[in-house]
Amino acid sequence: MLERYHNIGGYLRLDPEGTLTGYADAQATIADLQGQAKDYQACRDVLDSTVLELTQVQQRVAQLEADNRTYINERHENMKTIETLQADHARVLGLVQALPFPIGELFIEPDVPEPRKPTWWQVRLRNDHASILLGEFRSEVMAKSFMAVMAYRASLPAQRAKLAQGGVE
Repeated sequence: MLERYHNIGGYLRLDPEGTLTGYADAQATIADLQGQAKDYQACRDVLDSTVLELTQVQQRVAQLEADNRTYINERHENMKTIETLQADHARVLGLVQALPFPIGELFIEPDVPEPRKPTWWQVRLRNDHASILLGEFRSEVMAKSFMAVMAYRASLPAQRAKLAQGGVE
């Protein structure tokens, strides 16, 4: 706290009713108060720095909370997508399981011998007894796709057996 002095006859007076104070004492008081002011300013600087750091931490926390909400929303959307994909897989698996179980060698052959260009591609099953037509397709790509589905159908019992023994699909 600063004090007000009055110079009366070479002496500084603290206040009209206070005791007389010498000039040297006033200078010492001023120096002491200036030191206290420096200390307060240093404390103020530390406080300002702390407030700035606290503000930065609060901003980072807010950003992390927003990121977390975004992550949670994306995770929720991903879970819905996974559920949809699982339902689609179950539906397709049911369709594949409804196909006849192929026993023998699957192969593709054109409806006409080379060098003529085929118009149909046949997927056949050859076993010890005969060659059986499973389907005819306008493109070789479709025939290969159907053959892949049939090969997958043939692998299903082996996959179930592997899972029953503790293996991974």
